[in-house]
Amino acid sequence: MIHTDLFHFTWESSKNIIRSHKLEPSEWVTLFCIITWDKENVVSILEDHLLESISGMEWMDESINTDFTYISENFNHFIQNIDESDRIGTGVILAVLIENQLIFSHIGDTSILLVEEDGTITSLNNNNPEKTEFEAISTGEILAGAHIYLSSSSLEERLSDDLLRDLSLLTSAEWRNIVHDVLRKELQESVHIAHIQNEKEQKKNTIPRGRKQIDILRASGEQVLSKLDIQRKTRALQDIADGFFMSKKQEVKITFLIMGIVLLFWLIYLLFSAISGVVSSPERDAKNELIKAQELVEQSQQLASDPAWFNKTVEQAEAILFSLREKRVYMTDTQELLSRIEAMKKEVNDIQVIDMSKLTNIIKTADLSIEPVGIFEYNKKLNIIGKKWAILDYARGEWLPTVKSYPTGEEARWFDVADDGTYFIITEQNKVLTKRWNELTYITNNGKNDWINSPVIKTFNGNVYLIGSTGKTVERYRPGINGFSTPTSLITTENPILDIGIDGGIYVLSSDGKIIRYIGGTTGGQKNLTINKVPGEYTLWTEERTQIHTKANLSYVYVLSGKNIWIFAPDSKRFQDVTAWNYVAQLELQTTEEVKNIHIPRDWTIYIATSLWIYELGFEIADGKIILR
Repeated sequence: MIHTDLFHFTWESSKNIIRSHKLEPSEWVTLFCIITWDKENVVSILEDHLLESISGMEWMDESINTDFTYISENFNHFIQNIDESDRIGTGVILAVLIENQLIFSHIGDTSILLVEEDGTITSLNNNNPEKTEFEAISTGEILAGAHIYLSSSSLEERLSDDLLRDLSLLTSAEWRNIVHDVLRKELQESVHIAHIQNEKEQKKNTIPRGRKQIDILRASGEQVLSKLDIQRKTRALQDIADGFFMSKKQEVKITFLIMGIVLLFWLIYLLFSAISGVVSSPERDAKNELIKAQELVEQSQQLASDPAWFNKTVEQAEAILFSLREKRVYMTDTQELLSRIEAMKKEVNDIQVIDMSKLTNIIKTADLSIEPVGIFEYNKKLNIIGKKWAILDYARGEWLPTVKSYPTGEEARWFDVADDGTYFIITEQNKVLTKRWNELTYITNNGKNDWINSPVIKTFNGNVYLIGSTGKTVERYRPGINGFSTPTSLITTENPILDIGIDGGIYVLSSDGKIIRYIGGTTGGQKNLTINKVPGEYTLWTEERTQIHTKANLSYVYVLSGKNIWIFAPDSKRFQDVTAWNYVAQLELQTTEEVKNIHIPRDWTIYIATSLWIYELGFEIADGKIILR
């Protein structure tokens, strides 16, 4: 059975910069990428290029050799663009494992070692620090009992053959448990090691021989791990097959892996001795699962620049941790890793947690007995639309103006404001109010005060837009001499409409999570909008009210969903050409208060109306990332 590990050992005084990745695009393909040099900017450039090339391949069985060759040749072309003084000395290993077949190539002073089952150690690379291009591709089979080490530095120069042989006697789980202590004693520099082991099936034997001299304390300090070796009974026939290196510059032939037919069984006796006793199999399995989850978390942290690979690796770690949590084992360690994953996901996906208690609070609406529906700013003055009355034209720092009451029996359901400051309020009695002569009065449609029973109201360019009585149409009312005209149906959807956004065209959010984009005129029409790069497990729609906030003067589209504000960038500055929203970031509002509404008068400023306060939030977006002010 093939086991793979990617191990990072850090020595504080070490000057070398190392980046390594273990990627699994499918169940049967594993990729390793190790880059090292003492110039961090060069390492980062090469790392980004390799990861981008790797992520662009499909890694299907029939095309893996071609994909590998393409990546190596593309890298050779790319690195020529880097100044020679910066690239001479770099070390790179690229390897692909398909079941038990390994394809690899390397550059510079790196290390690729084969330790065979009989203890034979073979270096599979020719180190040349002056070499800065992939010159050869190797392929071969990893036989049962063999170990492959892909290392950022020359292990054969730093570890003794006896120690390498002793390490090859360990199972994969044992190797993970003790390798850190081994390297800490033997090395004085940082190193990353990819370890590939074709572990043979172990069988019990009651006749142990001597104890190997690896009595190394586990990281926990509670158990001493020992490995018992026994006399091999007999060994019959071994065929040694040569692996061939293929290259456009040279053809190098080396002996790669041992392929043989074992005619008789080896009897292996494995004993775990512990200071506190023998560890039970279920505990050992759970511990191994936890170690694997820890490794995946470490790998995902290095993949922060590649969200697709990051999310894939994190999902694998979470699956293991959720399984451990169900078994109720290692609960503290599991929760710590899950919390760490959550923090990493927020950082990678630019999800900013906003502590509302630290924001600028403008008005405590709870003291005014005004249940806010929302807020808007016009001419540097604030207007608070409450459930039963409103506060209009409030200049910050001054005394609050007189509260404006609605006509008797009316309560505000929703409202919207146009760019010129004109606003409309739809009431629970299906009436529409607006400000005239400093009072809130009714407006009519076709001579009537009654309007459609719409959950929302929107306005743009003097028109009023409501959701139709079926909940699946958008109705437009045009202004006239005596109020508004009868409605015209613009959009029909299959599912109920949750909200509308207007910036020249119309966005319609339906209950199935789709957004329909409507552009009027002969070249327009009704099309589904594409939403790109939304983080996998995060959903844009919740059971709480979801609102679209967009205006002609805004560069971004803002969506309030529950207590989260999503920020998207349209794929075109011309509203007629918008076909997609690209995810930029998310603000996660941390508060016990109910978030009622938000208002964005201009980019970088958000007013937030909750059940208790009106808040102001300032921020910037630089290089696609949010910076809070």
